[in-house]
Amino acid sequence: MDKVKRKQRKEHPGVRKILPPVLLLLALAVGAIGWFSRQETQKVSVPEKILTAGTIEQRETGSVYSIDVHLASGEGWYAEQTSAGNLTEKDGFDIEPALARNFLSAAAVIGYEDIFTEDPADYSDRLEEFGLAEPASTVTVTYTDGEQVVMHIGNRSTETEAAYYYMTVDGRKPLYALSVSAAEEWKLPKSSLHPVQQPNLQTARMDHLVMRSGDWTAEWVLEAEITDENASDAWVLRSPVHYPADGTEMTSFLRNIGSIRLGSYVGPAMEERLAEYGLDRPEMILEMHMAEGMAAVTGEDGTVSTTLLKAETVVLIIGSLKSEYVRYVRYGNDVYLVSELTLGPVISKKPMDTVSRYPVLVAAESLTRLTIEDCLTGESTTYRMQRESSGDEEVTRCFENGQEIPFETFEARYLQMVLCTVSGELPEDYEAGALKKVYTFEAAGGKVHSIRLYAYDSMHDALQVDDYPMLFYLIQGGLGM
Repeated sequence: MDKVKRKQRKEHPGVRKILPPVLLLLALAVGAIGWFSRQETQKVSVPEKILTAGTIEQRETGSVYSIDVHLASGEGWYAEQTSAGNLTEKDGFDIEPALARNFLSAAAVIGYEDIFTEDPADYSDRLEEFGLAEPASTVTVTYTDGEQVVMHIGNRSTETEAAYYYMTVDGRKPLYALSVSAAEEWKLPKSSLHPVQQPNLQTARMDHLVMRSGDWTAEWVLEAEITDENASDAWVLRSPVHYPADGTEMTSFLRNIGSIRLGSYVGPAMEERLAEYGLDRPEMILEMHMAEGMAAVTGEDGTVSTTLLKAETVVLIIGSLKSEYVRYVRYGNDVYLVSELTLGPVISKKPMDTVSRYPVLVAAESLTRLTIEDCLTGESTTYRMQRESSGDEEVTRCFENGQEIPFETFEARYLQMVLCTVSGELPEDYEAGALKKVYTFEAAGGKVHSIRLYAYDSMHDALQVDDYPMLFYLIQGGLGM
């Protein structure tokens, strides 16, 4: 593109003396520039700028009647302002409120950052170089008085110190420089405008989880009320095996589930397109049930109140990867893209990783009675806790077979049992040997748990918790007491 012509200036008296060497240097510089430009033909020479930022149209946002965006990708959209600040797309959905405000503001006050040239002759025969032969985006803003502004947005310019997009406007001569933020917003496809209603994944209310993938199913159930103290320790894996779940593992697992967020809207879950998204044979189906519960709600005036939330089940159907970063997910009747950063830790979770490796399920502060039966000698020992109030403190007294012993002594030994973990997993063909010892734990509230130790080998005992299947073995003497 040729430089914009400027008016001639009067010659300075010393110009004639210095002009020849200057012209020589200038010729060399021009030659070098020409050589580099031939090496990088994709670059477009830009005349020096004439004006700074300005405004093409300036109105109130309420005067915007409609916005029509045609994209080269074919994912354009048309929306009308149906109420103050609200844009309704022709397909019947309201554009996400924050985006609607941005679009209306940009349509009411149409500005530019700079002008590359005011003469159409400088660019009209080179539209393809500027991306304006077939613009990436053509935006038509119609106002309530019937007037229109039509913008054509082309390529991104890298020829200036600051990056801009080339833009022309119907009925106006200049080649404008449009800011990157404004241009990128006018290039958003319709799928990006759809409001996203996030699933209500409140982990504090979850009491039932199911994961289905192919021919296997994993299921966890909370065998307690969601309001119970230490409810996280009451989770039980029901499938593929029936066994108590580890509270710490479940807390982490639930936290990952609660972090799932739907990304951009893809479209309705039409039957003919499910295979395209990998939803005809999903990678996994997640079912999360939330019990009825109370939730705190902050009003517009800042006051906090409580509201009753009804029980509900959220189902997410996990489809195929669109890229290594996002995956298709169906929620209700719509399909969304969801980040693998949030989905990955959930769908890769192995059910057996959540089972408890700690056999003792009753904490010291909840224990009311412990009975230990030695099935080989016939001896039995019973520890009974008696809790009494003393002023503002609760004092626990401990009795061993009816004789009081220091609670601190018992507690130190019991904590070793609580921290004891299994040594390994039993082989599938293991058959229980002789019953050696039975521990019976009675907890506050009436719950009863048991641990049975069976002969396994010379150094280990097979272990059974309550009536659950036998899965693990334990080093002999590991439980102590």
